[in-house]
Amino acid sequence: MVDGQQVKKGGVTLCTDSYNSEEVNILREAIKANFNVETTIHKKKSRIIDTVYERIYINKNSLEDIKPSLMEHLHSSMLYKINEEVQIKQDYSEIESDIELIDIFGEF
Repeated sequence: MVDGQQVKKGGVTLCTDSYNSEEVNILREAIKANFNVETTIHKKKSRIIDTVYERIYINKNSLEDIKPSLMEHLHSSMLYKINEEVQIKQDYSEIESDIELIDIFGEF
């Protein structure tokens, strides 16, 4: 499983910190083969141990191209990770009876 984060420039970084270089490259090749998306590697130095992690970066344009396919598989609570607006649907079923009472009796 890969975690990810949005980037201020509009792209997204896949946090592949626990993968070695070979595994990161296998994942990059799979992304290219399955989604036709070019990726780059961003290196991040650990703050805790003396090591450098490789993370996969997908730029904004490539992300926009694959976003419709990604959205089919992402839970709505995760859409912010791909810079997508989240539409919050409020469940009003619990307060409908209160609204009906207000209509009948006025405000409580």
